[in-house]
Amino acid sequence: MSTVAPLPTLGGQSPAEPTEPPHVDVTGRVRAPIDQVWALFKPFGALDWWPIYQWVKLEGADAVGGVRTFLTKTGRTYAEKLVVRDDATHTERYDLVSVSPAVPSLRSISTIVTMQADGDETVVHWRSWVDAGSMVVGQFRKVQTETYTNAIQSLDSHFHPALGTLEVTLVGAKDLPREHTVWPLDPYVSVRLDEGEPQTSRTRFATTHPTFHETLSFAVLSNEGKLEIGVWDAHLGRDHLCGTAEIDLHTVAAGASTAQSLALTGGGTIEVELRLTLTDGEALPPTDAMLREAHW
Repeated sequence: MSTVAPLPTLGGQSPAEPTEPPHVDVTGRVRAPIDQVWALFKPFGALDWWPIYQWVKLEGADAVGGVRTFLTKTGRTYAEKLVVRDDATHTERYDLVSVSPAVPSLRSISTIVTMQADGDETVVHWRSWVDAGSMVVGQFRKVQTETYTNAIQSLDSHFHPALGTLEVTLVGAKDLPREHTVWPLDPYVSVRLDEGEPQTSRTRFATTHPTFHETLSFAVLSNEGKLEIGVWDAHLGRDHLCGTAEIDLHTVAAGASTAQSLALTGGGTIEVELRLTLTDGEALPPTDAMLREAHW
């Protein structure tokens, strides 16, 4: 039995959203004008910009009422029906028709609203409402939040292809400070490249000398090259920052693994290995600020 309210009804000719709060609500920016973003996003059966599908098929015309079926790289097949598409407001709604292998009692609707931001950027609001059991709803929220976030990043990457990739292997940390607590530390590491979303390691328990041996992968989307590493102590309610370190990727040669031992601001050290792979060149291009500084 469903434990959430039935799905709200949207007007068939209106792009308006339901008044009920969505179960999933993701907002992001695409660094391109709205007309270009909408032209890329609009075709209901064309998802080449979103590399999570093995194939996509459109049944019927590319218009309201059309149904697209696709196979994800996870091996699950979905069918979605286009219910609303409004070129004037750059909005769209589609309904889930079926899933295989089946997810019991799952129904959902999704809406996308795109708006012109300052400059040549577009804000994308991606939302979903779901009718299913409570356990399914929780998993749906987690999966769709990640999916929509990655989709908006894929839209942006279409207009701004990645310069390359960066693999950060977290080897371990030593002598982490524990003066803030008498309890053993439960450390984990957070890594962020430029303005992207941070990635985290698994938590190690009861140690000031953790070993991780985990590799985190990042798309290099700009030439800023600022890699931020934070070591945290996991606590119920509020985690404590043990210390931070930064690496300028302009100092890292591409094409080979580079081992570094970094002093943390709060004390102790962290050891990492970096592998920077660039599509063009052996070093990250300098920023405008670096060029100005070199000129002066």
